[in-house]
This record gives sequence, C-alpha cells and structure tokens, in this order.
Amino acid sequence: MDDKDFYNELKFILKGSCILNIVIYLLSLIFNLNISILLGLLLGTLILYINLNLLKKDINRSVEFGSSRIRLMCGYLLRYLLICSAFYFAVKVNVVNPYGVVVPQFYPRVLYTLKSIRNNKERSC
Repeated sequence: MDDKDFYNELKFILKGSCILNIVIYLLSLIFNLNISILLGLLLGTLILYINLNLLKKDINRSVEFGSSRIRLMCGYLLRYLLICSAFYFAVKVNVVNPYGVVVPQFYPRVLYTLKSIRNNKERSC
C-alpha cells in the first residue's frame, strides 16, 4: 500500500472517529456518565491509530519479505495484545471507562459501511 493512500485512509478514519467520539460522548451525557467515557474514547481512538499503523507495517513486511505465517501471526498477536492491555488498563483504573476503549475499535467498520452506503446513493441518483 502506498504511503499517500494509507495516510488518506487514516485521515478519513480519524476524522470520522472524532465525529463519532463527540456523538457518543453527547449521548453518554444523557445517561449521566461522567468524563470517564470521554477518556475511554480517547484511549480507544489512540489504540485504533496505533493498531492501524502496526497493521500497515505488518502488511508491508509481508510483501517485502514474502509471506511468512509466523511473522504475520506475531503481528496479529501483538495488535490484539495492545487492544487487550488497553482494555485491561481501563478495567483496573476507574478513571477510564472500558466500554469507551472497545467502541472505537469498531469505527473503521462503521465508517466504511456509511461511506459505501453514501456512494451507492450517489450512483443511483
């Protein structure tokens, strides 16, 4: 993957993440959740950003050095260890809401689905 394309996609995901974080935080105010949900969302978004960069590095390494299953599996496990450790941190520390850490991990799926729906509506009109 070209660096320019990757950073354009990363910019799209981060912009969408900021919007979704604001929406979720405003919705959480209705349910009287405090600042912990905001801290959880910020930590989850940071973990998402790190995870996507690690994924790009793993893909580039696999293309450069050939397909090595052990190398890909180690990268996969490292990325999920990162997510699990952030969730564990959020569970142990009362200041950060663990749900706020998990929710941003689904943002790329949501954002690309919404983008696909929007593009299909534009084509049909």
